[in-house]
Amino acid sequence: MNERRLERNKIFSAVFLMASASIGPLFLMSTADLTIQFYERLAFVIIITGIIELGIQMNIWRILTVAKTPAHLVINKIIPNFGTFMSVVVLLGGIAFNIINISGLGIGISLLFNVDIKLGASIGLMIAILFYLLNRNRITLETFIGVMLSFIIAIILLAYAFTATDVPYDVTLAKTVLPMIDYDIVTTIAMMVALSIGGYISFAGAHRLIDVEITGEKYKTAVTRSAVYSVIIVTVTRLLLFFTILGLSRSNVILFKDNLLESAFSEVFGGLGSYALGILFICASLTSIVSVAYTTGTFIKSVNDIIKKYIDVVLLMLVLTSWFIFLLKGEEVVLLQITTILNGLILPVILGGILHASRRSDIVGHYRHPLWLSIYGVLSLAVSFILVFILIYELL
Repeated sequence: MNERRLERNKIFSAVFLMASASIGPLFLMSTADLTIQFYERLAFVIIITGIIELGIQMNIWRILTVAKTPAHLVINKIIPNFGTFMSVVVLLGGIAFNIINISGLGIGISLLFNVDIKLGASIGLMIAILFYLLNRNRITLETFIGVMLSFIIAIILLAYAFTATDVPYDVTLAKTVLPMIDYDIVTTIAMMVALSIGGYISFAGAHRLIDVEITGEKYKTAVTRSAVYSVIIVTVTRLLLFFTILGLSRSNVILFKDNLLESAFSEVFGGLGSYALGILFICASLTSIVSVAYTTGTFIKSVNDIIKKYIDVVLLMLVLTSWFIFLLKGEEVVLLQITTILNGLILPVILGGILHASRRSDIVGHYRHPLWLSIYGVLSLAVSFILVFILIYELL
């Protein structure tokens, strides 16, 4: 019984890690902004994004855990050294993503204590690093991520509860079943896929399962199921936030476009709105920072033995690099574009290699990948490639 409970905890640590990697400050801000841009039509975008994510995640998690090998090492077996190159791209994307996460941490501290965002980010990050150094042997990754993720979902769920009766569900359902698809909708799907599951995010859960030795054909069903759970958590959380903003906007509440989330939370929670939003941003930022650092570490620690030996120091230096760039440059639009493009590019390239690896006996042994899952993966791959090119064209 204890062994089964331990296995279940390991599996859910991967689920929570992937979900927390996706649900960061950019997730919160982009969902609010897009709701005001598309209103009920955004539900279609969220659902389609979830369907694409599901095909990608199930294939990546299942194939990598059967192969018992991280993504970049699988790619190296197909194209020598290309996986190492992709690790560098993941590293750069992680640094860019953490600049945004550190900015989100600063926003959260600023909302709670009314200080400058850069000062808040610096104070929050130093406290978080000190807390980690003092407690890294006492608090497990799954405990920290699980607690923080619970706060995130609870706050968003509570906000939704206050606005649930104002949401036009009938109109939303109609525009989801019979969507009006135009170029803006397609580019929004491309951006949402890149930010929700692109880059390091899609490999966070699978690499965690490999680290905790939930590998081999024995766990293939449990791994596939856990990939589904992770996508459901992300999609439902986005839908709840979408419904919250939509309900407020359709009940004639004035939401300031320059400060959508703060005005929305002030309407829902009154004088406590800034505090609730501040806690939400802090939790989302910290979990994303940890997820970026952890997943980046799984990519780079195999480069050489020195990095592997001092991986904690290396990851801490990478986080501090993101912080230093944020202090110098702030959260510039170009950084958002770089992050989106890097995340979008990494995903289809590595996914294509992983799908090819599922047919290589020298990588997966005698494992036979289900035909339906292969077809789902190839369709997701084709769509993601198209979306990446659209995204790059739109941003550049």
